[in-house]
Amino acid sequence: MKSLSRTWWVVGVRGLFAVCYALLAFLWPEHVLRVLILLFGCYALVDGLFALWAGMGATANKEFMRASLLEGIIGVAVGSATLLVPSITELTLVYLVAVWAILTGLFEIFAVDKKDRVTLNEWPLAVFGAISICAGMLLFVYPHQGMLVLAWLIGGYTLYFGVTLLHLAWKLYRHELHKSRLHPLMP
Repeated sequence: MKSLSRTWWVVGVRGLFAVCYALLAFLWPEHVLRVLILLFGCYALVDGLFALWAGMGATANKEFMRASLLEGIIGVAVGSATLLVPSITELTLVYLVAVWAILTGLFEIFAVDKKDRVTLNEWPLAVFGAISICAGMLLFVYPHQGMLVLAWLIGGYTLYFGVTLLHLAWKLYRHELHKSRLHPLMP
């Protein structure tokens, strides 16, 4: 708690960034998903090209060379497919986010610490976990409708997460302030 309260402002900046991102997702949902897909496509393509380059230069280590070349071919193929046929990537992204949301929700429900009253308390994290699981299941059931809704879910997710982080930052700030009043010589 002591080390976390000293960096309360980092938690606050993270929360503020999440809230700003959420607002963009609500205002321009169709652009958020397209930008995510294009960024992924560019990343996979460039990463694949660098893996190919590294593999071609590693002639002394045949095992590394083969692994890098194979990784590079896969990266270039996935990146190219993403940029050329983004609709396939959108559907795949919906399913990946669905799996991620369900697993994240389960882990957050299991991570609840009923004894910890200083940080998040138990109920916001448990509610967030349940919402995450429900959102993931809805994405599995309605993947095509989920593409547009996915941007809104990402927006809602980051908005809730950002507000939760801002609340945590405020509590940590108050804890740090209270601690410094009690012990003025404490660093």
